[in-house]
Amino acid sequence: MSILNLNGRFALLEEEILNLGDEVLKLENPETIADQFNERLIVLVKRNVNLIKFAEKLESQFTFPLFVMMADSAFVLCLLAFNVHEIGFATDSIKYVIWLLAKVLELVVLGYLGSVTSTRVDGLGTTYYSSGWEKVIYKSNNSKANVRTMKLITRVISFNQKPFMLTGLGFFNVSLETTLTVIRVAGSYFTFICSIR
Repeated sequence: MSILNLNGRFALLEEEILNLGDEVLKLENPETIADQFNERLIVLVKRNVNLIKFAEKLESQFTFPLFVMMADSAFVLCLLAFNVHEIGFATDSIKYVIWLLAKVLELVVLGYLGSVTSTRVDGLGTTYYSSGWEKVIYKSNNSKANVRTMKLITRVISFNQKPFMLTGLGFFNVSLETTLTVIRVAGSYFTFICSIR
């Protein structure tokens, strides 16, 4: 839920950044339009900084549980698949099949959220660039404010160049790719156990 909340907050920020230029362009005064854009952009940048700090705290708090969960998942999936294989598709194996599907779904959802969150955070620099600042500068008559706008956009883009990833103690990134790797490893363990059985 925390990762889903983080992703949602970044999505809302992204939407506000993309709409910023169009909102400011509704103002009629070409002397103050760039200043209005800069003021609103600074508010969004402060939210961006706070969200990055929140994301880093979230990552530091959940890095160990994520490591344990992903590392443990291959073993659990292997054992569940082996139990289903040994019992066969009988009524006794239904609980193992359901548990197996739930574990795979849990991994896929976690991997998806990790991938989407990191992609969204990493794309914020591009989002700021797409905020419509060039339209504001074109309409503005205030050259000093226009220069401030370009400097501000440049700084914000460079600030958002640092990539963000949820990790498991730094050993792996939480992503769909990692989820597929865990499922492949579980399949390999399952094949190995069946072959020595």
